Amino acid sequence: MAKGKKSNDKGANAPKKENTQKGKSSNKSAGKGKK
Repeated sequence: MAKGKKSNDKGANAPKKENTQKGKSSNKSAGKGKK
């Protein structure tokens, strides 16, 4: 999941924005902990 997230952040601005809006806090926490 972390790998995909990184890839999305690198070349998926449109989809990434939606993902962040859906759960910015959750995504940030999960990414930080998962990393």
